Amino acid sequence: MESQKREYELYRRIVEHEDNLINHRVSWLLIAQSFLLGACISQGEYPGIVICFGIFSTVLAYISILAALQAVRKIKAEIENDNYLKEHKPPISSTGLICFLGDVGAYTLPVAFLIVWIVLAFRSPSP
Repeated sequence: MESQKREYELYRRIVEHEDNLINHRVSWLLIAQSFLLGACISQGEYPGIVICFGIFSTVLAYISILAALQAVRKIKAEIENDNYLKEHKPPISSTGLICFLGDVGAYTLPVAFLIVWIVLAFRSPSP
């Protein structure tokens, strides 16, 4: 019983860590994209190097966000296979629709930024 409590606490700490990583990565993405888009829009030009960096940084951020989301899913699956933890402990994190709605920003913001950068790339030739 004591080992199962420690296991639950370990799972919980891992999920908290991954949630923090997701939070930081999404925040970094928003900050970086704000600066890059601001630079493009304020100048009225779309320099190729800025667009390339915008696409590259968005893809890298998305890969790291997906990795953290996958790690949380893996922990949840491990808990689902442990009958004691599943029956005697509260859920590690939200489930079902609440979980989906909580993760929707992490899944969609990078895609939205990528679409914006692609549109800008084809909208105006680089000076």
